[in-house]
Amino acid sequence: MIDQKTDRIVVGTRFKMSKPGAVRCPELVDRTGIVIDVSPRTTGITVLFDGARRPTCLHRDFISPVSGSGSPFRRSLYTDDGA
Repeated sequence: MIDQKTDRIVVGTRFKMSKPGAVRCPELVDRTGIVIDVSPRTTGITVLFDGARRPTCLHRDFISPVSGSGSPFRRSLYTDDGA
């Protein structure tokens, strides 16, 4: 089953931790970052927190896009644009 919210989570999206993410990962509640990979097959989203050197994989429900996060490098989940 495909979650209807996934069409807004794309590579390049700036994010913050959502309320469910803050409950599950309280140590990450004040962190923000950027989405670097999205899997259409799993619920995992690979993110890079600001200031981090290594990526972290989070459940897609644990993040929410930051408003005004329009990036020219965003890539949709379901398009095969060769990127």
